[in-house]
Amino acid sequence: DRMIVFIILMFFNIVFWACFEQAGTSLTLFADRNVDRMIGGWEMGAATTQFFNP
Repeated sequence: DRMIVFIILMFFNIVFWACFEQAGTSLTLFADRNVDRMIGGWEMGAATTQFFNP
């Protein structure tokens, strides 16, 4: 029984960290493709949007 619980917890742990690590890349791609990054006459780089952490 403990081994089954351990395997289930490990599975969710792996899925969580895989999704968590995708956040940076996914948000940068989203900012590059879908966000108006013009501020005045200057275009902010897509990677710069990672600087803002709510």
